[in-house]
Amino acid sequence: MLPKTAGLDDFAYRTPIQLRWGDFDLFDHVNNVAYYSYFEHITLTFYREHLGLDVVQGPLLCLVVENGCRFLAPIDSGEYKDAGRMITGGLRVVRLGTSSVTYNLGLFAQDAGQPAALAYWIHVFVGRGSGRPEPISEPARGRLADLVAGPIES
Repeated sequence: MLPKTAGLDDFAYRTPIQLRWGDFDLFDHVNNVAYYSYFEHITLTFYREHLGLDVVQGPLLCLVVENGCRFLAPIDSGEYKDAGRMITGGLRVVRLGTSSVTYNLGLFAQDAGQPAALAYWIHVFVGRGSGRPEPISEPARGRLADLVAGPIES
């Protein structure tokens, strides 16, 4: 599930991510915990913009039930910290189940051909009131199917 390598072109959905001053640690690079907030930003931005899901008040919740990350290169503060620069987040679907979806995600520094990090997330859609798995709607399933991609070297 967790690819060893991938390029930006391997991700059908891409979104810019603003680096924040507080993302940097004492070693002057993006702290590992910030990467996970970027992955959440990628998925929730996709849900809001392309699936029309209201993850705050809608009837469905998207729960992360499993994840992993391979850190490949640091994102140093250098040109980013003072300039408020952007990185790019990528998302692709590797498995689409009845009520779950497995993603590969990537983070790419500006002008970098190789990712700074690659990850996988498994989201399960559950009813807000019941907490039980709910089938992904057909319109959402269609949009997610557009992002299904073949395997990347793992």
